[in-house]
Amino acid sequence: MGHIPAGEDRGDMPHIPLRSAVVCAYIFRRDAGAVRFLILKRKGSYMPGVWQQVSGAIAKGESPVDAILREIREETGNFPVTLYSADMVETFYEPTFNCIEMIPVFVAEFVRAEIALSDEHSEYKWVTVPEAKEHFTFHQQKSSIEIIEREFILKKPPAELRIDFRHRRLSDC
Repeated sequence: MGHIPAGEDRGDMPHIPLRSAVVCAYIFRRDAGAVRFLILKRKGSYMPGVWQQVSGAIAKGESPVDAILREIREETGNFPVTLYSADMVETFYEPTFNCIEMIPVFVAEFVRAEIALSDEHSEYKWVTVPEAKEHFTFHQQKSSIEIIEREFILKKPPAELRIDFRHRRLSDC
């Protein structure tokens, strides 16, 4: 059961659709030699009380980079000094839409600690990786923040992953 013989046509088999309509960013700052990550506590009807990274839907006509810059500004009131593709995608089954959600992950560095929260969140914290893992609910968040610490904090990230966003019209975000 569950095994499809080699060469058998799969065209009429049921499947779970893939969807990639959301982006996320793990934001960090350097604080007197230590690195802290920003986590936000959700409020409202969708996952209230859950701690998370910055995330949000891609608007029609937006690129993923434009979407994450807009979401960062909306949810924090700030822009990053650097932005990277994390070279990974978080995936999970989304029962609301009956699909596999695929979320491109970005890494952003801030220099300022002050955050102006949006209406989506009730509070924020700057935390270490172990503290973030204690607050996060989902295993992919915990895994992502560990990978980001290892690949972007403890060593120099590849220049090829850096995103030059300064030429974008950030005032439109």
